Amino acid sequence: MDKSLSTNRSAKDLNELSSLGHFLKGSSATLGFNKIRDSCQIIQQYGHRMTVDGSAEPDETVCLKKITDALKTVKVDTENLEKQMKKFFKQG
Repeated sequence: MDKSLSTNRSAKDLNELSSLGHFLKGSSATLGFNKIRDSCQIIQQYGHRMTVDGSAEPDETVCLKKITDALKTVKVDTENLEKQMKKFFKQG
């Protein structure tokens, strides 16, 4: 997981989190990592103070909670992906 996301989550900078979520969403989508892409979409949306369906979410606490949950999911999915790739390339 990108260290910038963890750092900025602590700083409560929702705009920066949204930008980083957008960047990682694009990268993961390009590589076909759809589960990671979906979690990054959540980070991007809530960083913009919006729910995943596009409606407004003005409560910053809710946004940060949703981003925190998505980051946990990204971490697990990234670890699982790493294991699968190492197995596929016979490195682990």
